[in-house]
Amino acid sequence: MSTEEVRAPSKNAPETGAGPVERVPKRCDAAPTRDVSRAWTEEAQRRAEALAVGTLSSRPAEDVFRDAQSRL
Repeated sequence: MSTEEVRAPSKNAPETGAGPVERVPKRCDAAPTRDVSRAWTEEAQRRAEALAVGTLSSRPAEDVFRDAQSRL
């Protein structure tokens, strides 16, 4: 999708002085809901348990970032 295609719908919007990004609803910046927070807590607990019993492996962050950087 081109930049022009992204901007096209906003061309017919009333002029507010705000660009497309500023028109994004503020709720996108809102704090996570309890359901989202609970889901992340449960996921962190699952991962911690998997690491503890050896069904999940880990790598040092430096290795992960180095590998990611080499792919860019």
